Amino acid sequence: MKNSKLSNEELDKLLIKKAMDIFKSAKETNSGCLLSSGWHNGLGYAKVQVRNKKEYVHRIICREINKQKIEKMVVMHSCDNPRCINPNHLSTGTQLQNVRDCKKKNRNYKKVVTKCKQGHNLKTIKYPQRPSG
Repeated sequence: MKNSKLSNEELDKLLIKKAMDIFKSAKETNSGCLLSSGWHNGLGYAKVQVRNKKEYVHRIICREINKQKIEKMVVMHSCDNPRCINPNHLSTGTQLQNVRDCKKKNRNYKKVVTKCKQGHNLKTIKYPQRPSG
């Protein structure tokens, strides 16, 4: 199988299988969240990969279990826990709805960065201005 070329459909099936395996092994918390195991990105979201194709586990769960269309949509967590893959905590929405939900819950993850990775004070760096219009 390593040397054979897989179709997009076969890759999708393998991604779904990996996501469902993670779903089956998820640990439930007192709040009802099902926490995904395995690799998580820096924001806490679980991802599965087959060859060069990757997808977030919560998006697969929302599409496959909740039967929601996720194309051009974001998948929102009612519990605000990025590790959660409980289908009852997942719903689709627009980016605008997600931002409004974030503001309503006072959940803004945008952190103010004052220094670059090398330790330089960003306030003293002159950034080029974007042309207006």
